[in-house]
Amino acid sequence: MSLSPINLSETKLTQSYLEPLLNGERDTCRKTIHNALGCGVRPYELLTQLCWPAMETLQELYKEAVPSMVERAKG
Repeated sequence: MSLSPINLSETKLTQSYLEPLLNGERDTCRKTIHNALGCGVRPYELLTQLCWPAMETLQELYKEAVPSMVERAKG
């Protein structure tokens, strides 16, 4: 089990979580979290270094997409 904090932002775990998340593959995301926990990654690390940054990425992507969605709706 990991006793010291790790930086998840530069790991394959981040990519294996974010890609399925962007594709709407929730089951894959849940399995990724479950596997990370099984490998000793602490829940706090998953929340603060994986899930939260992923939510921020999604928010930024959404903000970028909204103007084009509005323009298409005005059509």
